[in-house]
Amino acid sequence: MDRQSFFEREREAWARFNSLLGGLVEQEMIGAKVLDDWTVKDILAHIGSWQARVLDSTTRLVAGQRIETIKDFDALNAAQYERDKDLPLAEARARCGANHDRLIDFLQTLSEEQLLGHKLMRAWVTNSTYRHLEEHAGAIAMWRARTTL
Repeated sequence: MDRQSFFEREREAWARFNSLLGGLVEQEMIGAKVLDDWTVKDILAHIGSWQARVLDSTTRLVAGQRIETIKDFDALNAAQYERDKDLPLAEARARCGANHDRLIDFLQTLSEEQLLGHKLMRAWVTNSTYRHLEEHAGAIAMWRARTTL
């Protein structure tokens, strides 16, 4: 994958994710369980938190600094869910959008070598941007399909 392909896939994933939110009313976003106990609001908060984490980690990697090693993603996600479960929908949406924009703005400043040339950086970037969005967009799409039958 090259830099241009990365950003195209990221734009497509972000657009699809957001299109799946279209037409949902607040009660659907905060009340319906989409993925285990998570609502759409919880997914928004989760993605926003991860994008902030990725921004921090990629900034450190570019600067030649060490980053945290995450041994248990499920435990990390569960702790983040507990922190954010009472977050208002508007705040979860705003955080998700703002953190996405900040992350993409930073990633666009990087050369192809900085962005995709090193295994650890490439893993952080691809797994936490378009792949993460595709994963959660898939869950929302399946939930929407189940609720419209």
